[in-house]
Amino acid sequence: MKKLLAIALSLSIFLGLAACGSSGSGSSDSGSSQASSATGGDSTEPETLRVGTLDTTDTFDPCSNSGCGLGLMMVYDTVLKLNYDTMEVEPCIASAWNWVDDKTLELTIRDDVTFSNGDKLTPEDVLYSLSRFVYENDQFDPGYDNINYDESTIDGNQLTLVLNDVDAEFLNALSNDRWASVVDEEYVKANPDAWWDAPIGSGPYTCVENVDGSHSTYAVREDYWGDKPDAENVIINNYSESTTMIADFQNGDLDIVLDTPETDYLAAQNGDYGDGVQTKLFKTWDLLAVCLPSYTECFQDINVRKAISLALDTKAITNAVYGSLGQTADSILIDGCDFYSSIGVHDYDPDQAKELLKEAGYENGLDLKVVIPSTTTNDKCAEIVQAYLAKVGINLSIESYDFATAIPILMANGTDISIFGTGGGTYTAASITDTLGENCSNSGARISDSTFNGYLNAARTTLDEETRLDNYTKAAQWDFDNYWTLPISYAQAVDLYQSNISGVTGLVARAIDLTSVVIN
Repeated sequence: MKKLLAIALSLSIFLGLAACGSSGSGSSDSGSSQASSATGGDSTEPETLRVGTLDTTDTFDPCSNSGCGLGLMMVYDTVLKLNYDTMEVEPCIASAWNWVDDKTLELTIRDDVTFSNGDKLTPEDVLYSLSRFVYENDQFDPGYDNINYDESTIDGNQLTLVLNDVDAEFLNALSNDRWASVVDEEYVKANPDAWWDAPIGSGPYTCVENVDGSHSTYAVREDYWGDKPDAENVIINNYSESTTMIADFQNGDLDIVLDTPETDYLAAQNGDYGDGVQTKLFKTWDLLAVCLPSYTECFQDINVRKAISLALDTKAITNAVYGSLGQTADSILIDGCDFYSSIGVHDYDPDQAKELLKEAGYENGLDLKVVIPSTTTNDKCAEIVQAYLAKVGINLSIESYDFATAIPILMANGTDISIFGTGGGTYTAASITDTLGENCSNSGARISDSTFNGYLNAARTTLDEETRLDNYTKAAQWDFDNYWTLPISYAQAVDLYQSNISGVTGLVARAIDLTSVVIN
């Protein structure tokens, strides 16, 4: 099951979708009818926060929630927590941790935390929450199958997790804002069908209602163990398209709108939505690249790979695809991730590209094909790449299909060149390079070279930070020198919010931490 899922997830990268992409099917009419702005609406509810999103309403089961988990982040606490400003892991339900050795992690679980139904949170609840991804629902693979549940132990408030293999990313896995949610084992087992609108968590909010395709509402817990959020109530409105959502925001019916198009970002920056409207850019943690698969015979010649690199103006492509929300990529590692360092941007030199192709025996041209699932990003990028390659004598034909049609073709190595994305939310060096290394199920992006993968394995199987930095840097430099993956862009996304709102933070624009938002 997990192997099949990994293939599907890896191939879906061709979509250029983020793990938190911008599609939704919520009802804009139902959503907007719930809204009354804190800036100019119902003054009797000054502490009600109203949020607009293009995401659909989803379940509160961490094992099957396929959206961005806005509700999960409010209802549940996680084992550990990621600081979105420093990108460092901090305490949460586990107040402290200690590596006994490279495969043994001791967690101290807080003893003052209760779930919203009054049950006390225990180390047993934490271990059960992690094990559900292995024994109850393996739809996702957050890495908890690396835990040896037979050898892991509980002693008072001390939870000792024994790993089967060294995993330098394990602390990040325990801070995942969806998958690391801690559920009440007793309640879950007694109420297996309560995931939709009656979840029980230890987080700062309880779910009041969850209406499919419309909205979900939340009320703050007066007995929450941690810092109480500023908003007493939160309403998350689901929209099917951005036009209605932005109109409600302009009318003052929404305090925050998530993941808006670039046109709205520019309009807000220009003051078209009012002088007080604020904007915030978030990294999507998604690398857009052109990959040259090793199964395409001509790419065995490094001069052909280098020629294609020289034929592409990455800065111009970035601007054409993403506009003001794009950043030219200078490494296979995304700017801002751990162990990132700038490696460089390949030169744009079409004349030298022609010379290299001639030396490789392709002075009369070269015919190649790219197959893509049709998305705005994929289609636009493919067309621009096609135009640049034509200038050096490479005829690139584009075959754009719906996802269901494209995937079997891609699985059968049916594309000569890949338009590739790591997928949104790949915010660590390990998660980014997992999409490129030898274990990647996407053959269109996979790099099988032993030197490259040796660097990745050395970085992943040690807890020593200097060793990890050295090996990830070597891997990025190796890729730059060998032209198998040609980084193009890092993308950004934007949220808009009213002048009386502050404290907007999060990993990505679609999944901000609503518990940190302040209404001034």
